[in-house]
Amino acid sequence: MRTILLVEDEQTIREISKKMLEMLGYKVIAAESPAEALKISENRDNKLDLLMTDVVMPGMNGRQLADKIRSFFPQLKVLFMSGYTANVIVDNGVLKEGMEFIQKPFSINGLSEKIRSILAPAASAAKSD
Repeated sequence: MRTILLVEDEQTIREISKKMLEMLGYKVIAAESPAEALKISENRDNKLDLLMTDVVMPGMNGRQLADKIRSFFPQLKVLFMSGYTANVIVDNGVLKEGMEFIQKPFSINGLSEKIRSILAPAASAAKSD
């Protein structure tokens, strides 16, 4: 079972997203802040396949958080999410072109497709080892 670290500071969105991910068959570790997510990621027993993080959060943006967590898990895939459009976030320098992004609100089908497209290359590589 794949494990997703979900980081979202808004409780309702975090709960709904967690429920969607669990319905899709993922193990979800939810964090309400970047600080909590960093504590979770420091525990090397937590094997993480994907970081799904809000872009705009108090204290640290999603890109900064992803960079720090990747120091523990260099191969970690990342999916950024925001209520802002991708263009606005790229224009403000938070995300770069080519980074994986899903705009809130998203449907369970849209989320499923996005995560499968991100994790599929890793699954194919693991099978060929």
